Amino acid sequence: AAVIAADEGLDIYCEYGDAATFANLAGLLARDLRATPDSFRFHRLAFLPRTSGGKVDYQVLRRE
Repeated sequence: AAVIAADEGLDIYCEYGDAATFANLAGLLARDLRATPDSFRFHRLAFLPRTSGGKVDYQVLRRE
C-alpha cells in the first residue's frame, strides 16, 4: 500500500482488497486516529506504479 496526504484526508492505494475490506479499515483507522471514516479514501490498483529503482512512484499516484 501507499498513502498520500490530501486536503481533506488520506488517499490510500492498495493492490489488494475490496469495498468491504476498505470500509472496515476506514472504520478502524477513524476510531484509532479519532477521525471520520470518510477521511480515508481507498483506491484499488492492479499494481502500484514504481520508479526505475523499484520504489513507489508517488508522482504517478498523485495524478490518479
